Amino acid sequence: MTRPPDRAKADRERAEARERERAEAESRRLAEIHGQRVNRLVTGLQQNLSSSTSVTVPGTGGATYASYSSYVDLIYRTAWAPLKPRETTEASASVLVRVVIARDGTVISSEIRRRSGNAALDQSVRATLDRVRTIGRPFPEGARDSQREFDIEFNLQSAGAAG
Repeated sequence: MTRPPDRAKADRERAEARERERAEAESRRLAEIHGQRVNRLVTGLQQNLSSSTSVTVPGTGGATYASYSSYVDLIYRTAWAPLKPRETTEASASVLVRVVIARDGTVISSEIRRRSGNAALDQSVRATLDRVRTIGRPFPEGARDSQREFDIEFNLQSAGAAG
């Protein structure tokens, strides 16, 4: 028995819609898993690294950027880890930088806003800023900015004592 063309078309459209819904649900599930992995990675780094960075987002929209700020922190912390000075007597020294990131995750600019006074620390942070060209992912869904500034503080204090 053959189906009328209209019914066959309707059946195909329903099947395609179900497949799209399934694919979207799977995409959401995978995105949530990825987000959980990133959060665990950030938490592990914060607990296990001997130095610390902190990221703040000047201006409004803090809630929208909270998870993204953690991701920015992870990217810069990871890039800095092999460059940071190993031996220094100034454990409380810190460097404050500002990075400007485009909506697509590209780093537009970076500058040191406050040096530590420790040449090795300042140079390691400058090298880190030169090294990071992209954050690797766009702004969070719902973000309206074409670019955003992030203040990052690099310091040599233990992660447990720093914020």
